[in-house]
Amino acid sequence: MNPSEIRAASVNQLCYKCHADKRGPFMWEHAPVEENCGNCHAPHGSVHLKLNIESIPNMCQGCHDAARHPGTRYSAETLFRGTKITGLAASPSDRSFARSCLNCHSNIHGSNAPANPANQLNSGKFFVR
Repeated sequence: MNPSEIRAASVNQLCYKCHADKRGPFMWEHAPVEENCGNCHAPHGSVHLKLNIESIPNMCQGCHDAARHPGTRYSAETLFRGTKITGLAASPSDRSFARSCLNCHSNIHGSNAPANPANQLNSGKFFVR
């Protein structure tokens, strides 16, 4: 989308004409969504799912710190500064490998409930570079 062809203030309003479910306000808002849908989506076509500008996790790691969510094996019950994370569905080996960000963070457009109420440490902003 060429910014000179559409007023920035109306980009999201144009998207919301068809995608009203993405319109807030939400209790927990993802800043890029509030700012401009074009931060993550290419409205005129993309080779990636959901018209994303890049594949996930690459798109997410453009803003979020990849060091906290590397594509390596880790225990689903531990990590995040030694805090015990409960309530995660365990795989047969209780290990994950190269999971998509969306496996856990599925409400990226906004939500009225925290992604993990048991984890008071992670507001999402903690991981922004």
